[in-house]
Amino acid sequence: SIRGQPQVVDGEVVRVRGAIQDITDKKERVREILELKQQYQTLSENIPNGAVFLFNEDIQYERARGKELSKVGLSPDDIESATPHDVFPTELAEELTHYFTEALNGNTNTFMQTLGESVYRNRTVPIETGDEGTTYGLALAQNVTEQVERRRGLEGQKERLEEFTSIVSHDLQSPLSVA
Repeated sequence: SIRGQPQVVDGEVVRVRGAIQDITDKKERVREILELKQQYQTLSENIPNGAVFLFNEDIQYERARGKELSKVGLSPDDIESATPHDVFPTELAEELTHYFTEALNGNTNTFMQTLGESVYRNRTVPIETGDEGTTYGLALAQNVTEQVERRRGLEGQKERLEEFTSIVSHDLQSPLSVA
């Protein structure tokens, strides 16, 4: 970066004073930040069955991305600068506020929530920004409704199989005793 200013004496430029500064590192850092921003945006917008939220110390959403947002009728504009109480039903908002506060206090948590007919696995993590401590948190919400329904189906099958095994085992005990 070059800066210069002419020095004028009696209406005539007698010299130019200036400074030269090497900004290579600064330009590289800006390039890295823009690249990271692009990577974050690409990742967050393409999270399968989920959404990513960045929130600040005031429990306000700073960023929100993910395909799952539109599936529940929300857009990033609906969420960004809002709080959980502005966006979600009271019970969900209270729980989110609790876990967001935990993240801002440096704790990571995983918890389940239901919104409408969908079940979400949420994970909140603190984001430390240097010497200032934790001033941001990140929340990842992933729709796990299909896995939950599949697990319930398997548990039902397991219960029926155990009941069948118990009946067969009991029915076989008398003939085995006779034999």
